[in-house]
Amino acid sequence: MTAREFNGLKEITVDGRVYVDKVELLKLIKDEKKRYRECKEKGYMHGDREQALAAVFSLNHLAVLINKKFYDEMHRRIESKVIVALGKESFLYFKGFCTHVPGREGKQTPVFTEDPKEALLMQDDEECETKERDINAEFPNMKLNHCCANFPWQEGMLRNMHAMYGWPKEKEPDDVLEDELFWVKTLG
Repeated sequence: MTAREFNGLKEITVDGRVYVDKVELLKLIKDEKKRYRECKEKGYMHGDREQALAAVFSLNHLAVLINKKFYDEMHRRIESKVIVALGKESFLYFKGFCTHVPGREGKQTPVFTEDPKEALLMQDDEECETKERDINAEFPNMKLNHCCANFPWQEGMLRNMHAMYGWPKEKEPDDVLEDELFWVKTLG
């Protein structure tokens, strides 16, 4: 078995600080975990399988710390709620209120978006219900529902929401889901 060549990570120095590419670093961690699990290369072989597992777990922990911002955001989304309305072609997500709508200056007008990332995250059902009542007081024909903030990111959950609240009549269900999941695929 020959020793593999390790070139290291590309570095960039800005204002005296050295940076590496996060994606490249995570790939390196993934490769190192694989080598420890396989226990075939010099430096990765252990007489005790538990040592190899300990190394893999340490690398897992390092990867989680590097991605902490991402995991914190996902955890926040799982615990949060969003208000959803069925639009003509897909679900719309409540973004907040605006008081600068022409013809309604000074009045709170609800603003919706197709992008679930822009949805206003709320802490509980009670907060959602209060906002829903505020919107329905001014716009009684709007059909609003609330759900966990991570539901719109999953195809199965979107199908369930449409089964409960209806599908737009102008498009096929698969086309609707493709449009709704566009934001997840491109920005997620």
